[in-house]
Amino acid sequence: MELHHVHLSMLEGKGLIEYDGRDGTIRYYECELMTNVLAAVERYGTEYSNN
Repeated sequence: MELHHVHLSMLEGKGLIEYDGRDGTIRYYECELMTNVLAAVERYGTEYSNN
């Protein structure tokens, strides 16, 4: 719930993503910061799930 109402709205407000609440589609605009953050999240998630 918080993801939809807080975080997605904040990211959309900063121009980093476009969120369509009707169908749940999230589009992000590629930028170096977002690419690095998403890569770190993916690495962390993989490491966490292997433990």
